[in-house]
Amino acid sequence: MRKQRPSLKFMTFIIVTSLSIVSSVSAEEATSGDWLTSYEAAMKTAREQQKPVLLHFHAKWCGPCRSMEQQVLHTPEIKRLIDEDVIGVKIDSDRNPAIIKRFGIGALPSDLVIDPDGKILYRGSGFKSKNSYLRVVTTSASKFEPKKLEMTVTPEEPANEEEPVLLGLEGFSPVVLLTDRKWVEGKAEFLSEYKGMVYHLQSEEEQRIFESDPERYAPQLLECDPVEMYFRDKAIRGSTQYGAYFDGKLYLFTSHENRETFKKNPLKFTATRHVMRASDIILQ
Repeated sequence: MRKQRPSLKFMTFIIVTSLSIVSSVSAEEATSGDWLTSYEAAMKTAREQQKPVLLHFHAKWCGPCRSMEQQVLHTPEIKRLIDEDVIGVKIDSDRNPAIIKRFGIGALPSDLVIDPDGKILYRGSGFKSKNSYLRVVTTSASKFEPKKLEMTVTPEEPANEEEPVLLGLEGFSPVVLLTDRKWVEGKAEFLSEYKGMVYHLQSEEEQRIFESDPERYAPQLLECDPVEMYFRDKAIRGSTQYGAYFDGKLYLFTSHENRETFKKNPLKFTATRHVMRASDIILQ
């Protein structure tokens, strides 16, 4: 059956709706002390003002979300907090599935405090009273140290500003792997990002442990095979099927043969330092 093309009336409705959304974002940016609803607008404002961002994830069908909306989010104390210390943005989970997936949100309501570069300073979920909400957000925001602003002219939208974000260790917990040498899957709701790789942990405690020293727990070379890098000068991502620890660090390989080659002379393949980004990785 052939699909019918949308009518001109329907297409016109889409255009008008899109224009209204753009207008609302501009109005939000101009009002202090109010919640934004655009993640992009909030991050842009955060970079310009060098403030952390408070993300509140909610949904219309969520009872605790409605309670926080009525009892907490618009109180004078919270409005003052947003006006002075953080950029507040409310994210409708039904309308923003990509942002929900990016931050691994698994429960509503949920709150994150992040810096203008996207580093997570706080993660929590469930209804919170006004005083509890003020306390956790204020404490988390105080961890952020603003950069010194320089009087330079830069493009409004730099090309290729965002690096790709990849799921690390195929979702297995790096903390359990290092401490217990067991492959145990983490949970998307306890997510930590490190050098363009996103890792899933099992709990908030594991999340804090990982974020206290991510270099210790994350695989070396952004999970790329050191043997391939040594002989071919290519950043080819290894597999969790072929892992090996050396000097307390985890290395992944593309094959059993490469792992055996590494084990014969690991210093040969680890002596050279490499500066890498997630965009350099060749996925198998």
